[in-house]
Amino acid sequence: MPPLETPAPELVAKVTGLIEQLKAEAQRKEARKAIIETGDVATPVLVSRMDDPDFTVRWEMANVQGDIRDPRAVPHLVQNVLSDEDPHIRWRSLWALNEYPDDALTLALLRQALASENEGTRWNAAVGLSMFNAPECLPLIHAGVTSPDKWRRWEATNALSRLHDDASAKALAPMLASRDARERNEAILSLSKIGGADAVDMLINALADPSPDVRWRAAMGLGRLKDPKGWAPLEALRTSEKDPAVLEHVTKALGSIPRPPG
Repeated sequence: MPPLETPAPELVAKVTGLIEQLKAEAQRKEARKAIIETGDVATPVLVSRMDDPDFTVRWEMANVQGDIRDPRAVPHLVQNVLSDEDPHIRWRSLWALNEYPDDALTLALLRQALASENEGTRWNAAVGLSMFNAPECLPLIHAGVTSPDKWRRWEATNALSRLHDDASAKALAPMLASRDARERNEAILSLSKIGGADAVDMLINALADPSPDVRWRAAMGLGRLKDPKGWAPLEALRTSEKDPAVLEHVTKALGSIPRPPG
């Protein structure tokens, strides 16, 4: 990988000025466009500001790399993923890394961090690897479902929507048992992407959830998975359900699932 050269003073001044304009909402769109148009010659200045104390600057330094895609910025974006205190910066950096055509360096750096002595670094590496469907992160992700930290539970549940293995559906059982309907909603959405017999059974059980938001998501998930096993429970719910949104999704799901014979 080519090293980061020292830019000409004129370029440093230009890019620095554009970065400062990012702080003003009225100027942000044009400043972002100008930075992207400057291209990878701006990278040395951009990565030097990735740990800026200003949230907007850190966000945009990651954001513009989704368009510039300079490989020399990859280690800096990965460092964002591993250590930035703000989850929004970490996730925007992951988005940018996913825009690169070559994931090899990203994966190598995240796998290295998965062996870190720092627990937070290991967790952020596991979340990062989940974005690239790397199965070695699964043990940590499964454990994260029962974390006392609410954000970590969400990250784990979200990650399992991308990591499809035989244990992923059952790993979400604690989230389906949560007293927080929002957590149950997230578990339902992930189950509808994981698929498989366990996921279908769990979605069927969720049709009886006290929250209509959970019920309509469960119906939608069964419609997405198209397993004939979902037909009878959905048909039964259609005769008893009073919530219009749930009924709408039950009807749509029944239209997607092959009706069992008999």
